[in-house]
Amino acid sequence: MISSGSDGLLKLWNIKSNECVATFDNHEDKVWALTVKQDGQYIVSGSADSKITFWEDISEKEREEMHQETEMRILK
Repeated sequence: MISSGSDGLLKLWNIKSNECVATFDNHEDKVWALTVKQDGQYIVSGSADSKITFWEDISEKEREEMHQETEMRILK
């Protein structure tokens, strides 16, 4: 489950253990809108700071590979 709040944070919860497993921070004001794509791959949030953020579910390994690929393109 994912929640949003007036602190501008989104939190991902493990329902079985009632634990927050991740916190996402890209907003500077209250998050007023939150939706999850049906397949769960993307989350979109909108806030009073006029930002709309698209969050993508990727692993740390995938993130590192994307970062390395971007660095290689810059170096070429």
